[in-house]
Formats: sequence, C-alpha cells, structure tokens
Amino acid sequence: PEKIRVIPNGIDTNLFRPMDTETCRKRLNLPLDKRLILFIGNLARVKGVTYLLEAFANLMKNRRRDLFLVIIGDGGLKRDLMAQAKHAGLNGSVYFAGRRRHDDIPLWLNACDLFCLPSLDEGCPNVILEALACGRQIVATDVGGIPELLFEKENGSLVPPRDADSLAETIERALAKKQTLSISAGMGWRESAGMLLEEFKKAAANN
Repeated sequence: PEKIRVIPNGIDTNLFRPMDTETCRKRLNLPLDKRLILFIGNLARVKGVTYLLEAFANLMKNRRRDLFLVIIGDGGLKRDLMAQAKHAGLNGSVYFAGRRRHDDIPLWLNACDLFCLPSLDEGCPNVILEALACGRQIVATDVGGIPELLFEKENGSLVPPRDADSLAETIERALAKKQTLSISAGMGWRESAGMLLEEFKKAAANN
C-alpha cells in the first residue's frame, strides 16, 4: 500500500463551476416551478436508469408531484426506457434530452436540483466530479470508485444498487435538505497530468 498513489481524474474547471439555476433553466427551456432531477450517461443496463425511472414513478405516485426528470444520453436501452416511462404514466414529467455537447453539460448540471447516477458498476465517473464542481446535490450508488468521490461530501448520498425504493427515499431526503451545498473546485486536467508525470519520472529514475 505504501507504494500506491491514487491520482484522480481532472475536470475542466473553466467550464464546471456554479451558475445561476434560473438562468440556466431559461436557456435550456426547462420548467422553473419543478424540482429537477438529472441523469447523464449512456443508456445501457449498467447505468441503472431502469431503477431511477422506477424510483421516480414511486416519488410521483406516493410523495410529490412537483418533480421533473431529465435524462441526457443515448444508447441501446433508450426505446425500452421510454416505454417504461410511458407505461408508468410519466409522460410530461420525464424528458429524454438525447446526447448533448460536453460544453453544454455545465448548463444542465447547474439547472438541476439533484444529480443522480444509479449505476450498477462504475470506475471513477468524471460526471460526479463535474457535478460537485457545480455545487449540485448528488445521489449515487455505492459501487466502484463513487464512494471515494463522495466520501464525507455534504452534498453526496450513497444508495445500494438495484434498489429503487432506497433510491426514491434517498432522493426525497436529499431534496428536502435546506443547507447550503458545498462546492468542490475539482482538480484541473493539468494538475492531474502533472501528478501522473511526476510518478513516471520517479519510476524512470529508479530503473
């Protein structure tokens, strides 16, 4: 363990920063009177969007009607997910926004009240770092490298994968929080690359 140094990914700190939520929503033509939940990722089974839709349906049915879910991304599961949303009566409350340019993602993150990543498996998802840099509330599954990113983060909550009920309850609690969110400036790509270069230089010197 003493020979291991974990170097996190960097983010574009010029792009990912806090912006005014109302302004971002107006630019994206999103509702101003809803609590907005956002997912960003490939529409594949490993991303767990099926469970997010199930959790969202539970919230809409049992708890509240002021929610709006935005799903950014594309993939082979899109048609099935759209059918699931329609079957659950979520038309009008779920927006499948398709693929979006990376430069536009900060607008979507700053427009949301909560970012959700319900993956069944993950590495070190940069979108979590980007959401933190925008000061967003985050609910994500306790898999892969996600716990390392959200460890002791005031605006991060972990849930078990494949558990729509727990996901719904945690989203409800997160949306009810009133405290000011912490903002992580994040590490830029230059800093991350510099740390990696330093380790390569050490390894070359020792050989």
